[in-house]
Amino acid sequence: MARTLKEAEEEISELKATIKELSLDDLTGLPLRRSFQSTVEREIPRCKRTKKSFSIFHIDVNDFKTVNDTHGHPAGDQLLVSIATCISETLRTCDMVARVGGDEFMIFTPDQDEKGARTVLNHLLQKFKEGEHKWPFFKGVAIGSSTFGKDGTSFQELYDKADKAMYAHKEASKKRA
Repeated sequence: MARTLKEAEEEISELKATIKELSLDDLTGLPLRRSFQSTVEREIPRCKRTKKSFSIFHIDVNDFKTVNDTHGHPAGDQLLVSIATCISETLRTCDMVARVGGDEFMIFTPDQDEKGARTVLNHLLQKFKEGEHKWPFFKGVAIGSSTFGKDGTSFQELYDKADKAMYAHKEASKKRA
């Protein structure tokens, strides 16, 4: 019986390690979309109960396809890792950044209202501007955000709002260029 219990514990430990491995992006080490969405969805009832806010951000790397097509996928991978590192180093330890698509990232900032979200957004944009000279082939990012309560009360509403704001930022940047 003890041997069977020990084997079961080892199997559970291996399964936990596999689950953790599958929930992280191989390239950046960041959580994937499912983990991000689960985190946000767990926060919604708490914020409804406490009347607090949080914000999410959707980030898209501008002209990323061109980097891969012109300079190769290793250059694109290097750029993504640099961007992921920049985002992670810019945020608070309680914030979460996830890779949710090829060149897309999302950020969750608990206890962050709309004013706080603007501060985070401006800080991120400044950090990306500083990174432009360090990262070859970098053409900037488009960022959109949404705040729980103001822009929606479900993950999908918040995601849609942040996504729409990100595309508006992308279009505005193209017009300025």
